[in-house]
Amino acid sequence: MNKNKGFIGLGLILVIVLGALVVGGGAYYLGKSSNKLEVIKEENIPPNTENKNLPIVENKVKDIPEETGEYGDDKNGRHIGYIKKIDEKNNLSIDYVQWISPCAPDALDCQNGFKTKNSSNQLRVFPVLDNVQIKLQTYGHDSSGSLIWNQVVSFSVFKTALNVDLLYWITLKDGKVVEITEQYQA
Repeated sequence: MNKNKGFIGLGLILVIVLGALVVGGGAYYLGKSSNKLEVIKEENIPPNTENKNLPIVENKVKDIPEETGEYGDDKNGRHIGYIKKIDEKNNLSIDYVQWISPCAPDALDCQNGFKTKNSSNQLRVFPVLDNVQIKLQTYGHDSSGSLIWNQVVSFSVFKTALNVDLLYWITLKDGKVVEITEQYQA
């Protein structure tokens, strides 16, 4: 009479466990030995002999002081900053910042590939032209709930919607604001 009903023999269990260990160990060994990545250091890269006429591009961010604006001319060109106030004569008080892009993604102050630097809180005051063009990124939504990019609004709407914590690109011509564009920040 057989007393081992329903149980697998001890020998069969041992064979299954040992087989699993051998297969798993072999797979682990092959994975480790065939997956060696070569670390390439800059000094080990051979010189480019095929395309000697390619330009050399340095990936360095210029250190542009805030005092001169984004393009070096305080009263002309495109500048980025915070609009701190709009007075009763429709003059903007702007605090320029330095826009740094790209920035190291692991830097604490890097957000979505850019950061700003503001070492001076100097306000610059500029009059706004009557026909100023204003484009906002976060003012309105379409029927699906998506933001309406570059939504053109009037200056009177802008004055009521102004958020002093948002960045704006200010375009100046002869010391007057001709365009304001909100910088989207996720």
